[in-house]
Amino acid sequence: MNRLLIIVILLSCNVSAWSQVDTCGCDCNIVEIFTDNTLWYPKLDADQDSFYQDGSGAGFDIDDRDPCAPLTNVGTCDQDGDGYINNVDNCNFFYNTDQANNDADSFGDACDNCPDETNEDQANNDSDNLGDVCDNCPDDTNEDQTNSDADTLGDACDNCPNDTNEGQEDGDGDNVGDVCDNCVSVINTAQINSDADTLGDACDWCDLVTDNANLNSDGDSYGDACDNCVSDTNEDQLNSDADTLGDACDNCPNDTNENQLNSDSDNLGDACDNCVSDTNEDQLNFDADTLGNACDNCINVDNNDQLDTDTDDVGDACDNCINVTNEDQLNFDADTLGNACDNCINVDNNDQLDTDTDDVGDACDNCLNVINTNQINSDTDTLGDACDNCITVDNNDQLNTDTDTIGDACDNCITVDNNDQLNTDGLDDGGDACDYCPLSRNYGSSSFYALKGANQYLYYRGRAIKRNTGYADWTGCQAVTNEPLVNNESLLFSDNRNATKSSEWGINSNMVIGLRTDRNYTTSYSGTGLYQAEIRANDILIRYNGSFVVQLPGVGFISQGGQLSNNLSYRLRRVNDYIYLLDRNRNVLWAFQTPYSGTLYGIATLFQSGSAVAVEACRN
Repeated sequence: MNRLLIIVILLSCNVSAWSQVDTCGCDCNIVEIFTDNTLWYPKLDADQDSFYQDGSGAGFDIDDRDPCAPLTNVGTCDQDGDGYINNVDNCNFFYNTDQANNDADSFGDACDNCPDETNEDQANNDSDNLGDVCDNCPDDTNEDQTNSDADTLGDACDNCPNDTNEGQEDGDGDNVGDVCDNCVSVINTAQINSDADTLGDACDWCDLVTDNANLNSDGDSYGDACDNCVSDTNEDQLNSDADTLGDACDNCPNDTNENQLNSDSDNLGDACDNCVSDTNEDQLNFDADTLGNACDNCINVDNNDQLDTDTDDVGDACDNCINVTNEDQLNFDADTLGNACDNCINVDNNDQLDTDTDDVGDACDNCLNVINTNQINSDTDTLGDACDNCITVDNNDQLNTDTDTIGDACDNCITVDNNDQLNTDGLDDGGDACDYCPLSRNYGSSSFYALKGANQYLYYRGRAIKRNTGYADWTGCQAVTNEPLVNNESLLFSDNRNATKSSEWGINSNMVIGLRTDRNYTTSYSGTGLYQAEIRANDILIRYNGSFVVQLPGVGFISQGGQLSNNLSYRLRRVNDYIYLLDRNRNVLWAFQTPYSGTLYGIATLFQSGSAVAVEACRN
């Protein structure tokens, strides 16, 4: 509704605020004009003369100042002076003598805010000159009703004023309709578009490059049209060289190479690959030349020339055999020559001296002056068979007391020349040249034996000790070892050295074995040593210093097969503070605890009631 300076016809009496009054019921031809520049709008109340002030929401009733209230006196007046009293005037406050009313509602065109649209309530939400039913922006003041497009919405409330869009769709809620929004799904009220395409900067992957396709293959913040790595995410767009490819997809990020040539199909372009024809993702280069390990024939030595005389893929600069093909470069010793060209592969000898020219260097030749390329050495000394005077016996000293070619260590006659080494009896009692009994046994051995015979001899390590006659049963026949029993070693006493005689053991035969502190001969029990075990047919008697200690039943020689057994054996083993008596299966039969830490020698004393017997004792 128009804001007007209201002319009010007052029918009051004796009110000093008005210039002239009449009695109640006058013809209302006296008017007063509000001159305080306040705009008032009429609102009919019960007697049709109420007003309210614009914007204040508060009003006053003319009746408050009406001396004729509550009598209606408006309807009998012509408040706008157009010749129509209020009761029949369709615009009480607007002069309209023609009373035109195009829409046939209760308001004449002069005061109707929609003269062509029926609207009895004269609703006007935006308080402009147009009522809601004819306002193209009922909620937005737009007196001019400008509408640049062909829809029904004025520019003031049209989210696309230049594009017809009755539905006013606005998917992103940025007050710019979808039909004219350059970013339909992204809020961008300002609609900034820095390039010349149809996309606003807010949704344009390349806001400075015209690209309506707006493709973004790698899903980063840069579209294909402006991304220096179209298929690789790289938010930083780092480009360390001068080509157009970002570091993330450049196979040489620090070397300009637009063509991205990559001959070996690894991740590195030829422009920066230290092995152009060999795949080497790691680009390892242990030396300081320009070639990577994968294609360098000397990975630890600078050799850009890659010279390789023997064509073994190992460059001369690092080849330990320059003129001999040896790809493995094996070098067992610490010299500079590989096994393939080293005449001593396990001994350092850079001089390669070879006196006998047998292709084995002096440093490792087991016969310096004798050609022996095969270096056969049947024993474990340092001399090869070709120059060793005992090829199966260790004898580095090569001692040779006589003048034959056989060294003392293997000569069966040390003081007699006998290169033929004949030994008719096949025994270890000397060769024929020095054996006083070349056709039979001498009983010279590395173990000792107690043997009953016609001349009653005791043999020990090749020495015969003649005994007095008269000992028919050889009671007290004894032998003592020449070497002491040391810690963690054992003495083995058995009859298996001459098993054919074991059948002649009598039922009363027995043997005392033990350890003593010297090698002196004695026949008495008390003198046979500190620790003794008398082995009898069915039991063993244990003595210490000649005194009886205990009887062990059931462990005599019968328990080991009897006098006919070929495996009759007992051991004495020394372990720290203990002496153990063991059977042939190494079961402990008895243990002597001893504080004695001095030298102990093994003894064997035979008590025999037969015609012949042999008992062996040896250290093992």
